[in-house]
Amino acid sequence: MSEPTASLPEWKRLLRESRDAGVTPERAASADSPAGTLGALCDLARFPEIHTRSFRRGMVLCAVGESDLTAALLWRGRIFGIYRHSVAIRGVEGVLEDLKEFRLGWLPDEAVRETGGEGTAFAELPPEAEGFPVACFTGRDAGLFAGHGKIYGEAR
Repeated sequence: MSEPTASLPEWKRLLRESRDAGVTPERAASADSPAGTLGALCDLARFPEIHTRSFRRGMVLCAVGESDLTAALLWRGRIFGIYRHSVAIRGVEGVLEDLKEFRLGWLPDEAVRETGGEGTAFAELPPEAEGFPVACFTGRDAGLFAGHGKIYGEAR
């Protein structure tokens, strides 16, 4: 990815502090560790349709770098979960399997770490998000996930 994303411990702290309400992209981007491409993907000026659509359905936003992927669960403009793994290690099919569980809040941090990933972090998932069924991919290697969600231009 063109910029580093916030470390998983930082995300865990942010999500724990915002347990019921989720984390705003602005708050994540202003944290000590920058939100990087996920913050850019949530940028209202660049991708207003993502923000607008998040008020109707829960979304999984995925920033795909050269070898890594960071996914966020977005509902009503707020982040409720983070998943970090290496596409080079887990493979596209493995990541897609993980995302099925992640979007429902069923993917334990330990399970991701056991397969070589950085892990997951969650706030309380709102049932109204309906399992975060919409998937969006951006970043350098987003094309690897063509056919599995909407592909956006690289977020910067």
